[in-house]
Amino acid sequence: MKCNKGTLITDPLAIASKFNDFFINIGPSLAATIPSPLMDHNGTYSNSFFISPNSLDEIIDTISKLKTSNSEGINGINLRGIKASDDLLAAPLSNISNFSFSTGTVLDKLKLSRVVLVYKSW
Repeated sequence: MKCNKGTLITDPLAIASKFNDFFINIGPSLAATIPSPLMDHNGTYSNSFFISPNSLDEIIDTISKLKTSNSEGINGINLRGIKASDDLLAAPLSNISNFSFSTGTVLDKLKLSRVVLVYKSW
């Protein structure tokens, strides 16, 4: 594998580390290029769009359409548990997402992800 400086890397651990560095930094690098929205004198953002608040039924319907797998999310919660508790989770999830849409902010803990590279042979 050649890195961006043209150096050939052959050590598998070093190659994995380079891939990890790339995937860790791609999000913040792209986010840094997005300009901040400007708020006008009415307290609204220019160049913005409107999203209607979601309902509990929408949340439950969305949860039911998620593919159930044996893997856990970054928080260690299995999707089967979420699906089994959708009626209890719908209101808090609706409140969180509606708050996020109305304020234009996303909680830091919701910005985490786990990237898993899957080898596919040619």
